[in-house]
Amino acid sequence: MKEFVGLAFQCLNPSSRRRPKMRLVAAELDRILETEMSLTTIMGDGTAIITLGSQLFTS
Repeated sequence: MKEFVGLAFQCLNPSSRRRPKMRLVAAELDRILETEMSLTTIMGDGTAIITLGSQLFTS
């Protein structure tokens, strides 16, 4: 969750030059999701339904 919040704060930077590109945001969301899902599976609750963040940006 901390990584997600950190990414969200980066996206809110007033300077467009300091905000991450959408491609990077999608990749980071996928990476964070991948980590969360592996932790969920390890903990034994692997039945969660999760929508990939990058699916929002596919055409």
